[in-house]
Formats: sequence, structure tokens, C-alpha cells
Amino acid sequence: MAALFIMHRNVETVGIFIVHILKEKKNPYFYASTVVKEEPLIATDDDEFQPDVSPDGKEIAYLDERNVLKVYNIASKKSRTHCSKRN
Repeated sequence: MAALFIMHRNVETVGIFIVHILKEKKNPYFYASTVVKEEPLIATDDDEFQPDVSPDGKEIAYLDERNVLKVYNIASKKSRTHCSKRN
């Protein structure tokens, strides 16, 4: 079981992280888990917001710098721009 969330990696940027429960049999629910592992999933110098997993669980859509829609492919670990702000 895993969950996505955003947080400040440092003072300047926000990234998308994934958290896994390490001892699922002892604590099967996130709200009661005491042993979890956090790791950056999408970590760039830009701010990333509002992650949303695709229905098939293979990709994550998110906002980059609040105005660029990107899609992250979990298998390839690469993002592609789907829609960007027009100047």
C-alpha cells in the first residue's frame, strides 16, 4: 500500500513524494501506521503540485510550477508535458 503527498524538500521547492507502509500486517492502515518509508517520486528544481494517479495506476498527472500539466510515467520514471501555459 502506498500514498502520494507533496511537501517542501527544502525552503525553495515543493516535490511529490510516495510513502509506503513497511509493516503492513502489524499496521494495515495509513492513519495508524508507525513504520513508513518516504521517498521522492518527482523531484526537480520546480514546484510540483496536485498529483493524481491514472485509473490504471501507471502514470501520475501533476502541475509543474502551478501552470504546466505534466504526466509522469512510473515505469520509465520520465515526465512529459501535456499542456503548458500560453504566453
